[in-house]
Amino acid sequence: MLAVHTFVGAMWRVGLQARGFAFGMVVLAWVFVTLWVSIGASIHQHYETPTPYWCWISPRYPGERLGGEYVWLWVTLFCSALLYIPLYFWTEGRLSVDEEKWYKFRTSNINQGVEYAQRRAALGMLLYPLAYCLVVLPLTIARWSLFDHKKVTSAATFFAVSMFNLSGAINVLLFLIVRPQLLLFTRSPVEFPEPEIDLSPRPLADEIFSDAAKYPHSPAPTGTALADGGSKDSPALSRVSASSRRRSDDI
Repeated sequence: MLAVHTFVGAMWRVGLQARGFAFGMVVLAWVFVTLWVSIGASIHQHYETPTPYWCWISPRYPGERLGGEYVWLWVTLFCSALLYIPLYFWTEGRLSVDEEKWYKFRTSNINQGVEYAQRRAALGMLLYPLAYCLVVLPLTIARWSLFDHKKVTSAATFFAVSMFNLSGAINVLLFLIVRPQLLLFTRSPVEFPEPEIDLSPRPLADEIFSDAAKYPHSPAPTGTALADGGSKDSPALSRVSASSRRRSDDI
């Protein structure tokens, strides 16, 4: 289901936010497992027997063994290789969908200007079939060897089963790495704290004239030099000087 959902969502941009459909598929899988176990245990005698380290479906029911587990493992492995390899070329920009006919694909040469992030995302698509091979193949080899009555060491058996039991954790890890913005795992945008800027008016006049009261007189304005060495203030400068004195007195 993950492989098909990824392929359809990437190629045709369909179902990316279809939460109802996603939850429905999960519920369908749980219903299938529940019915398969309950019906099989109710209609068969000695349905579960030691095999030999734990209890599993009895060797007398090979059809239930295949239909309840291994068919799904092999189908999933086949679908992963069939769907994620084209997704790798699509992510690199070498494969595209026809705009008019959704079932037709076009191929092109690799673009040398592909960014590193895009290539990394393309390699992430190949992690699915590789990880699933790591999960499924050891268990398949060990189980089928036991089915053929061949000797399999306990260490090999427990390693295969341990890898298979980690399939859920590996699925979630791949889901978060390759598809972090899908459904419930939507990433929230990173918010950087903005610098605080004080926009309140500052008492500039207070700062300028804070020490004005210490001086008995304001600085003498520059006037027009006279022949006798004195100076005569111009009318404009006199007004500025008087205004400064009044402001100093007010402060």
